[in-house]
Amino acid sequence: MTRTLYLLRHADCEPTAPGKADHLRGLTDDGNRQVENLVSKLTPRKLKIDAVYSSPAKRARQTAEGIIKGLGLKLKIVTDDRLYNATPQKLLEVTSQLPDELTHVLVVGHNPGLPGFVTLIANTPVESMPTAAWVNMGVSVDQWAELGPGKAEIVRQDVGTYAR
Repeated sequence: MTRTLYLLRHADCEPTAPGKADHLRGLTDDGNRQVENLVSKLTPRKLKIDAVYSSPAKRARQTAEGIIKGLGLKLKIVTDDRLYNATPQKLLEVTSQLPDELTHVLVVGHNPGLPGFVTLIANTPVESMPTAAWVNMGVSVDQWAELGPGKAEIVRQDVGTYAR
């Protein structure tokens, strides 16, 4: 069975500021435009998404919310603390524990973990993902627990831009 894993780096966010916790940084106006632009690219594809998992960081949740709303999905975000600044190995742990009844899953997270995770499971070097970068991966496993190195391939990549 082929499963689909969509990976999305959060959109453009507020810069770090003294005294403000990193996980509280929200999207900027440019970030909101990136999400809108990405939705306009994804909408014609009529993607099937069974679940949306997100880092608890405000910027990741806002990105996930924008995608859900923009695509008209009737889904709630599953917040997983392990996705906050997760390493590629931690992302593998999280995704390999997904419920098997889910076959099309969106995970919203951060650099440098996401590109490292793509490199790991697709055996394709990906050094970085810009903000609002979307990677559609075909995963050749019957159960998520079988996910590992070389078990996925990049099907398509997109990036939400700042264009109005």
